[in-house]
Amino acid sequence: MGFLERLNSMRMALPFLGLAGLAVVPVYAVNGTVILLALFALGLSQPSIFFPRLVARIRSPVGLVLCAFMVWCLISVFWAPDPGQSLSRVAKLICILALGFIALDVVGEFNEKQARKAGNILIFATGCMLGFYILELATDGMIARALIGHPIRELNPVARGTAVLALLIWPVFILLFLRVRHTVPGLIYLALAFVVSWFLQMAAAVFAIAAAFAGFAAFYINRRITLVVIGCLIGFYIFAAPYISLNIANPETVQNYGVELQSNYEHRLAIWQFASKKIIERPLIGYGFDSSRYLGEEEARSYKESGLPLPYVSGLLPLHPHNSILQIWLELGFVGICLFLALITALLREIWLMENVFLGCVAGSVFTAFLVVSTVSFGVWQSWWLAAAWLGMCAITLLRRNIEIGIWTGKKT
Repeated sequence: MGFLERLNSMRMALPFLGLAGLAVVPVYAVNGTVILLALFALGLSQPSIFFPRLVARIRSPVGLVLCAFMVWCLISVFWAPDPGQSLSRVAKLICILALGFIALDVVGEFNEKQARKAGNILIFATGCMLGFYILELATDGMIARALIGHPIRELNPVARGTAVLALLIWPVFILLFLRVRHTVPGLIYLALAFVVSWFLQMAAAVFAIAAAFAGFAAFYINRRITLVVIGCLIGFYIFAAPYISLNIANPETVQNYGVELQSNYEHRLAIWQFASKKIIERPLIGYGFDSSRYLGEEEARSYKESGLPLPYVSGLLPLHPHNSILQIWLELGFVGICLFLALITALLREIWLMENVFLGCVAGSVFTAFLVVSTVSFGVWQSWWLAAAWLGMCAITLLRRNIEIGIWTGKKT
């Protein structure tokens, strides 16, 4: 075998290495999801063929809205507190999007042998991921402590990866069903994913798996009615979110109703209330891309300079509001949130048009899980989380390829 042939063989193996990496990376180095996505993208074989397909993707409703959204992100850099930093973060976001589009194309072009092999690796890697989580729970973080080099609190360093698990478990569920023609193995995977998320106290993943499970059932019964309901609920919350956090779901109102919340949940409500106050001050165009990290610091500084006592909610926004809707409102304003709603609508349309019943259910469940996690945790621009979303879409594409090669065909709903 010549050098070029060996090089090509290594290149073709990279996406499978990325799939295998899902066994450990989300558990012990969740930021490495970006590297896994890059491994998928490096499997691109013929750029000259890829670019026409990329142009076709960009011309689709999702692609056009996504481009418009990115242009607005770029424009908003000009009024951000630190334009230089914001510009670098927009550039990083564009790189993640580029890697994602390439990775989708690579997976979508798998031949029959590659698709089967990749599906088997994804099933095995997800099983290993669950196994590592169970091991960490049973040993109080034995491997994590050894890797970090000091004691850890409540397994927090490994818990974040359950959000990635919440996205991948749905394609794996159907991939298992396609192979064994029985739902029991997939249900065991789902149950284990829920249990480890619960015991790791990763509430966002627990909510996401529960909501996506209910969504899967609803999508299976009637996908299109479910999509309409979900779209209406999302649209309502997108425009009502600042009002809800200011007047309904805030620490004071909750306490007045006699509801006792854990301190971390109360903290989160306070963050959302603080962000909503800032949104009302500048609702049309927001404070600029990635400005969230600066607003809490400015608030704390103003109280310090005035000599007033620091209130509970000040300084609670060092990085982001832990709510994608509020963060987009805060940074990109009404214009940005309308573009975001258009993007959500375009994605729901893609799910609506899917002909295979199981593929539509899985896509809807991954969408639901991602939206739930993004609405209660993490920053909307975090590279590892966006990479996880692309990996979830790659898993959906892999499922589509497994269906197309004849492992199983579903009916249209």
